[in-house]
Amino acid sequence: MKKALRKAPFYKVLEGMPLSVDGFRFGNIEGCKGWFLSHFHSDHYVGLSNSWTHGPIYCSAETASLVQSSLKVAAQLSTYLHCGDFRACPEHVRHPTIRRHRLDIIYLDTTYCNARYCFPPQPLVIDACGQLVANLAPNQAQGPDVDLTKQEEDWSRPYKSATALLKEEKQKVALKEEASARSAMGNWLGRRSPLDDSKVDGAQSAARSALPDATSMDTATAAEEAEAELWAAAHGDLDELIDGGFLDEVNALQDMDAQESQSPNEEVSEDNLHIQLSIKQELLESDAARPPLMERGTSNAVIKQEDAATDSGLESVPKPAQDAFAVLGAASKQEGTMTNYAASEALLKTRLAESSKTGRLLVVCGTYTIGKEKIVLAAARALRSKVYCSDPRKYAVYAQVDEPELHARLTRDPLAASVHVHGLSAVNGEALRALVASLRKMGGDFDRAVAFRPTGWTYKPPAGLDTTAPNLRRLIEYNQSKGFSARDLQPTRDSSRQYAIYGVPYSEHSSFFELTAFVLSIDYDRIIPTVNVGNPTSRAKMKKWFERWAQEKKRRGGQAVVGRADDYF
Repeated sequence: MKKALRKAPFYKVLEGMPLSVDGFRFGNIEGCKGWFLSHFHSDHYVGLSNSWTHGPIYCSAETASLVQSSLKVAAQLSTYLHCGDFRACPEHVRHPTIRRHRLDIIYLDTTYCNARYCFPPQPLVIDACGQLVANLAPNQAQGPDVDLTKQEEDWSRPYKSATALLKEEKQKVALKEEASARSAMGNWLGRRSPLDDSKVDGAQSAARSALPDATSMDTATAAEEAEAELWAAAHGDLDELIDGGFLDEVNALQDMDAQESQSPNEEVSEDNLHIQLSIKQELLESDAARPPLMERGTSNAVIKQEDAATDSGLESVPKPAQDAFAVLGAASKQEGTMTNYAASEALLKTRLAESSKTGRLLVVCGTYTIGKEKIVLAAARALRSKVYCSDPRKYAVYAQVDEPELHARLTRDPLAASVHVHGLSAVNGEALRALVASLRKMGGDFDRAVAFRPTGWTYKPPAGLDTTAPNLRRLIEYNQSKGFSARDLQPTRDSSRQYAIYGVPYSEHSSFFELTAFVLSIDYDRIIPTVNVGNPTSRAKMKKWFERWAQEKKRRGGQAVVGRADDYF
C-alpha cells in the first residue's frame, strides 16, 4: 500500500498566492499552480524526479541545468519578458538576460502600437525643453544655481498647512499675553513690579510732565505715546507684536478660516495662506516694515480695507487670490487700529515696481501623480531654480523617488521657485494668467509664463507621411535621421505672447518606432499585447503589426537596429 503524502506545512506555500517553495515532497498541493526551487540542495529538491507532472518548476538557469542533468527532469523551459511601461532603447536589448536567450513570450506595452505615433526620443525632448526656457529667460539661465548638496527639509514628513501654523503662533502669543496680563494685575494689586521701581517712577514722571493742555490734540497724542512706551518697557516685545498688527492679523486669519469652514463652496487655497504667512513673517523681521506708534483715535490713521483693495487692483484678480491677499488688511476693519497693512502694501508695491524691471519667467510643468520629473528637472536646471508643487501631497510622493537633485531643488515657497508643478488639467491659458496675477499680488516678480503639457498624444506626424502601412525599413531610416530641439516645440492655440503653452511629445511609453526597433533587435517566439486589448478591432490591427515585424525580422536575418546612443535608437 502506497504511503500517503504528508500535508504541506504553511511555510511551504506563499501566503495568499498559489505558489509553493521547495515543497516537492508534498506532491500535488491543493490550489498550487507553480513550484519554485530555491537552489540545488537535496533537502530542498527532495520529492522531485523525472516523474514529476504536477506543474511548472521555476528556478535559475544554473539550477535548471543541474535538475535536468542530475534528476533527469524533462526540460520544459519557458522564458518570459514583461515590459510594463517602458521606453525601449539599445541598453535593453544588450542586457545579457535578453541578448543571450530566446524569449518564449513578450508581454509588450502596446500603448502606442500605431504608426502615427513615432514621436522623438525622450532624451532629445527633455533637452529641448531646457533649451527653450533658457532661451526665453537668459538672465535667469546665467544666474547662480541652487545648492544641490542639501535639501531644505524632510519632504517625507506630513505637510503642515498655513492655518495650522497660524494656530500654533496664536497659542504662543496668547500665552505671552496671559503672562503679561497677570503681571499687570499684580501691579494693580500693589505687588512689586518686576522692574526697578525708580525706573518705573521716573518713566511715569516723564510721561506726566509731557502731558499738555487737554485742548491740544498733538500734545495729548504725545502723552499717549509716552504711556505706550512705559507699557512697552514693562512688558517687552508683546506690545511690539500687538502694535505691529501681528496678533490682529492672526485673529483675522482665524476668523476667515472659521467662515471658510462654514462655506465649503468658497475654498481658499492653502498654498496662498502659506504665502501670506511667509510675507507676514518677512514684515515682522523687517524694521522698515514696522510702522511707528500712530495717533490713536485719529480717523486719518485708519486704512479701510475696501479702499486698499481698490488701490491694489485686487478687483482684477481671481477670487481665491483676492481672499488670500485680503488677509494682509483684514485687521484694519477694527476701528481706530493701525496694523501692518500699510507696510504690507508698501512692500508689495516695491516688489511690483521691481518686477517691471526684472520680469521673471515662470515655468509650469503639468504632471501626473508620478512621472514627468525629467521635464521638471530640465527646466529647473536651465533656470537655476527651485521647484514648487501646487499640491502639497506631491512632496511626499517625490520623497519616495530616488532622485537627490529633485529633493535638493524642492521648496514650499512659491515665490522662491521659477518652476511650478501642477496637474495636467491646470495647464491652459486662463489658469496661467490667473496664476501669474495671483503670484504678483503676493509679491512675486513674475510677468510671463510658459507651460509644458507633456504627453505622447500631443504628437502629430508630418503631413504626407504614410502612417497606415509604411515600409518598416524606410520608417526606421526616416526616424533615425530626425533630430529634435527647442525650435521643434510649437505653442498651442490657447497660447499668447505672454502666456505660452507647449504640447511636449514626451511619454514613459515606447513610440511605435521604438517598439519596432526593440522587437527587431531581440529573439522571441510570440508577442502578447498588454494595452488596447479590450477591442477586437484594436487587437486585429496589432496582430497585423506583429506579423509585419516577424516578416521584417526574417528579412533582416536577425540584424539588430543600431542605436544612435545608449538611451535611444
